[in-house]
Amino acid sequence: MFQNLSEKLNTAGLKINISRRIFLLLLAVLFIFLSLLSFFLISNKKPQPSSVKKITSISENAEFVPDEIIVKYMDGYVPEDLRKKISEENILSKIKYTFNPTSDPETKLKTLEELFEKIGVISQEKLHDTNDPILRRFYILKLRRGTDVRLAHKILNSAEGIESVEPNYIMVPFATPNDPYYQNSPGMWGLEKIQMPKAWDIAKGSKSIIVAVIDTGTADHDDLPPDIIRANPGVGSHGTHVAGTIGALTNNSKGVSGVNWEVTIMSIQAIGGGMNSTAAIRYAADNGAKVINMSFGNVNGTVVNCENSPAYMHAISYAIDRGVVLVASAGNENMDSSRKTPASCPGVLTVGATGPNDERSYYSSYGSVVEISAPGGDKRISGGVCTISSCIVSTVPGGGYSYNYQGTSMASPHVAGAAALLLSVNPSLTPQQVSDCLVNNADSIAQEPGKPIGPRLNAFEALRACSSGAPPPVLTPNPTVTSQPIQYGISGSVFTDTNGNRQKDIGEGGVQGVTLTLVGPPNTETDTDTNGDYSFPSLAEGTYTITATFAGQSNSGSVILTSSFPQAKLDFGLISGGGPIPIPQPTGTPAITPGTGGGGTTPIVTPTPTPVKTYTCREDTKASTARPGSIKIGSLICEPN
Repeated sequence: MFQNLSEKLNTAGLKINISRRIFLLLLAVLFIFLSLLSFFLISNKKPQPSSVKKITSISENAEFVPDEIIVKYMDGYVPEDLRKKISEENILSKIKYTFNPTSDPETKLKTLEELFEKIGVISQEKLHDTNDPILRRFYILKLRRGTDVRLAHKILNSAEGIESVEPNYIMVPFATPNDPYYQNSPGMWGLEKIQMPKAWDIAKGSKSIIVAVIDTGTADHDDLPPDIIRANPGVGSHGTHVAGTIGALTNNSKGVSGVNWEVTIMSIQAIGGGMNSTAAIRYAADNGAKVINMSFGNVNGTVVNCENSPAYMHAISYAIDRGVVLVASAGNENMDSSRKTPASCPGVLTVGATGPNDERSYYSSYGSVVEISAPGGDKRISGGVCTISSCIVSTVPGGGYSYNYQGTSMASPHVAGAAALLLSVNPSLTPQQVSDCLVNNADSIAQEPGKPIGPRLNAFEALRACSSGAPPPVLTPNPTVTSQPIQYGISGSVFTDTNGNRQKDIGEGGVQGVTLTLVGPPNTETDTDTNGDYSFPSLAEGTYTITATFAGQSNSGSVILTSSFPQAKLDFGLISGGGPIPIPQPTGTPAITPGTGGGGTTPIVTPTPTPVKTYTCREDTKASTARPGSIKIGSLICEPN
């Protein structure tokens, strides 16, 4: 009896022990499950983005690259990162995405791809080749031809995963071309205005300072440093002119003087070709530039405040964080520069233009963002034509010199050059300290009511105030310029004459690849470059005929070069439905020749322009007979004026 009872108790205890083990095992499994669930729910809780959605707008008159748009992805949405996560997926991550499918990289990528298919994206590429956590999130989306960029902008503005969106705005150089001049010249009134002769007694620059010229490209030139750093190929008159103001070889008895006698120029073509201008800013900052000159801005009439261009905001901030001084031209549209980019970007030193009498140049933009001004030229004082005494002379392609430009583009490099000069003696200055030094030590000038452009640059006072630790000045001669043999030449451009006013206006682009044939002698030919420009240098006195040939059609113009008229300009305008129409503008460029007796130069006399043949074109209606001497181009009849 007791034995049976004992056996029953043992059997019951065994059952209790087995049940307890099963219970504990189930409890452990439940604990693990709840722990994993809690982990996945917490780890996949949608994080607050480190960046905030920014809604941008496009002004009605904005000009931008067709079929392209720039986006900045939010953290966690960069396609490159999403694809990497997908390739690294495992069983745990798949379980995690089951509990929170919105964090699934495949879902994110699919959502973006469906959106891009809807608006017509055919490809995308990184805007910046960098690992910077902000700049690496900018991409250029390539759209199907004819895509409505404004509609795509509107859709992407509200899309998940897109922090900001903006068009790929077109930038143009801020200069006003006039009559070319390829000759050495001592008339550098701009350097005198900013007190460079005194400044050079304190500092002359240093090869250790790199100034990036983001522009149309810089040509090789005997009067420019031979060691120009070239980020990419590209040669342009505008960029070469700007580079000469910053750092033409000085005190070499040749040509013009630069603000710096010694400096390293970094040439980056980003206007009229080359890389995107925001990518150029990042490139310069990553490759040792201490100063960046930006003589460009939005196309004429386009309004883009920097607040509406995150691409510029972040690129400029990136450069400033790396100790780079950024200098920009205010613009040539006689408008508030707060409506322009990069002039309106925080941290940029924006420069207005002055004439020889310290007046605001008639074209110079203005406003609260314009902190300082510098010589940029003003042809009003010389009868509406650029002369050596009214505009800025500097280097140009072909080994020559020209005062054919006026503009805030010419003012900006004076300030950029002064910034480089200041850093050569005090490299510890921050970008803000450099800007403050230049502005606070500039000369006060009269300001037009409602159109302020800040004080005018005084390089000497800035150096004297901020060159702490500078070595004692070495007394060496100031630069001298000697007279050179007369240089004869003909140059010009071929452009699309959109408004038919028979002159090249801002926004009317040049045409590349047009053949220009010169009949002299010599008899030769050349093609227009990427900016539509051409030149025939190294000519002699005589009569020349130039023929422009485009799409099987041609037309000609003639000029006469003399010792008092050694340089001429002959443009060709392309009008709708026709070939090239000659637009001769051979205004004289007086030569400087050795004087007698006192050792000076002969008086400058403005010659009478040589008459040239011009035409007025109309549609050939067959209703009237064309006058003798008329030519036919396509459907047009062009009658001599």
